[in-house]
Amino acid sequence: MSSTLPWSLVSVVRSERRDGQMLFIIEVKPAGDDEAYFLGKRYNMFAHLRSEVKSHLKGVMIMPFPPKLGTNIEQRRRMLDDWLAEVVSCAREESHAALRPLLYEFLAERTAETTALGGTEFIIEAVKMPEYEDRDGTTWFAIDACSLDSHLFRIWKTYSMFAHFQKDVDFNPAIFPKKGLTKCTGEALEERRQQLVIWFTQLISASEADEQLKPKIQDFLVPQTDSPVQHSNEVQISCLGILAARLTDVAERGGAVYYKVEVVPAESHEPYFLWKRYSMFLNLCDSVVHTTGDPNYALDFPSKLLSRGEKSLDHRKRALDFWLTSLFDAAGGSDRELLRPLLQQFLHESEKMPPVLACSSETEVSSVSVPSYHDRQGTIFYTINCHLSTGADYSVAKSYSMFHELAQSCAQCSIGQVALSGFPPKSFLKMTNKESLNYRLHALSKWFVAMFERSQSADYDDVKPWLKRFLNPHI
Repeated sequence: MSSTLPWSLVSVVRSERRDGQMLFIIEVKPAGDDEAYFLGKRYNMFAHLRSEVKSHLKGVMIMPFPPKLGTNIEQRRRMLDDWLAEVVSCAREESHAALRPLLYEFLAERTAETTALGGTEFIIEAVKMPEYEDRDGTTWFAIDACSLDSHLFRIWKTYSMFAHFQKDVDFNPAIFPKKGLTKCTGEALEERRQQLVIWFTQLISASEADEQLKPKIQDFLVPQTDSPVQHSNEVQISCLGILAARLTDVAERGGAVYYKVEVVPAESHEPYFLWKRYSMFLNLCDSVVHTTGDPNYALDFPSKLLSRGEKSLDHRKRALDFWLTSLFDAAGGSDRELLRPLLQQFLHESEKMPPVLACSSETEVSSVSVPSYHDRQGTIFYTINCHLSTGADYSVAKSYSMFHELAQSCAQCSIGQVALSGFPPKSFLKMTNKESLNYRLHALSKWFVAMFERSQSADYDDVKPWLKRFLNPHI
């Protein structure tokens, strides 16, 4: 059962800078004949609303909330528009009636003037401390700061600078990392970085209510003459050699959907464009989860279950853009050494044409292997490494049911029941223990390699198309 809210339209229509503030303008049209009015809201006002509605919409929201770092102004506006539209839609349902008072307050017309014309706003929106470096025996901690206009810059500070700053602001000394008697290295140094992040993040939050803290934080984030300063472009150069990567378009080609990725190299600044299938992004996601061992990287990845309408494809494009941007940002964090090679390969200029689409008769798959498996949202997928005759490699991920379907299809060909020989039987119970999974991996690997080798024989030409289709990364 749904309920009518007092607005017929709520949309984040544009962004504006006013008195040093970056505001996102919301058009609100009341139900009936009343004229629309406009509200100016800062990003952290949306973030505050999100913190209030989060408990009511746990497991319900589909549209992601834009991150503090890694998005430009227009991208952030679009994501805020999608997110707010979904919150309003949920509030129309009786099961989420608790959202309505929060939206009434957030969208109240009386706040329009005070929100849009408030006083000078503190410029720092968010900070991250993704890494540290040893320079001439001194440890420097990187601080990535983001201003309200989404300008990202990096400065470096030593522990002693933080300690002096802590005494100056006199904020929560209990959680500030203590100075040891010996030089801080290894795990202790990483623990110090994490403690500084917690302390600094709480300080930024406290500055919203304490006007005296804001100028002190701002002064602390001004680069010192002896500080190895980096600006936004240098931050990305240190990560990938790439300034930016974003999805700009979606198109259908030969019945398949491709997403256009614009990549801006750090050296030339001349963008190049890649066309990627959804399955390519999915393979990247699988590789990231498998390589890092962290399933959280898949949480914001858009579902495969999607209709083919223009609106749905644009929705997926934006969701993939958000996911790739977040992964791009994470490449500067603790998993940077694992993520960077994967992203560099995915965004490499030589990948303008996917390997299989560019294949001729001389560049077909020459050999295969099934080295590993991973869990993707409760389903086990097996990684197949494909080696091309040109020397290039690519990988696809297939579930047991996909292998089983392939075996059944091949059994209908000239190879007959030989196709089922050695294929591991289906278990009536879900395979979860490592020993059982490793047994199935070994059996599937042995069966698939043998089937691939048989398909190379002229006697089984009708099997080869099934294998080629199975190994196509775009299906």
